[in-house]
Amino acid sequence: MSVKGLLTLLLALLLNGCAVLKGETCPYLAPGVGYCLLSPAGTLSQRQIEKIVIEVPGTPKMTLQGVRESTPGSMVLAATGAAGQISLSLKWDGRHLESRNHGLPDTLDPAWLLAMVQLSEYPLAGVEAALSGAGLTETTTGDLRQRQLWQDSERLMTLSHSNNYTRVEHHNYGLTMTINTLSREAL
Repeated sequence: MSVKGLLTLLLALLLNGCAVLKGETCPYLAPGVGYCLLSPAGTLSQRQIEKIVIEVPGTPKMTLQGVRESTPGSMVLAATGAAGQISLSLKWDGRHLESRNHGLPDTLDPAWLLAMVQLSEYPLAGVEAALSGAGLTETTTGDLRQRQLWQDSERLMTLSHSNNYTRVEHHNYGLTMTINTLSREAL
C-alpha cells in the first residue's frame, strides 16, 4: 500500500466507528512512579511514518505501521497491524487524551505508551518536572541519547533515542518498544 493510501486509511479509521476513550493523563510507569503527560512539544508541524515493534512477555511480538502528526499544541498517532486493522490511535492536545485501542493487550495503556515516547524524546528538564517517585539519568554518545529511570537503586527503564530511532526497555515488566522513523515531512 502506498504512503498516501496508508494515511487515508489510518485517518478514516481514526475518525470513524469506534468509541473514544478519554484517558488519564498521569499514568503510573511502575508502582510508586507517576508521570503527568507534557503538552505536545515543538514548534514545527510534521508527519512521520514509523515502524513500531512492541514485545510484551506472554504475547506475540506486535509490529505496527504508524503515522504520527505533530503540530504546535497537538499530536495524533494512528497505527495499524499487519492485516491493516486499526490497532491504536491517540490524540493529545496537552489537556485531553483520546484513544482507541483495538488488538493491543489491555495492559498497554495508551497514556503509558505516550509517556514512554515523551520520556525518550522530550527535553530532560520538562520530563524530570513531570516525573514523581523516581529519578532520571542521561548520557549522550554521538547522536544517541540514553536515559535511565531509577527508583532508589533499582533501574526501572532504559530509554534510547536518536533522530530516527527510539527504544524503550521496561526492565520490571520485560516490555520493549522500538520506533523507527521511516520518513518525515513538513505539514
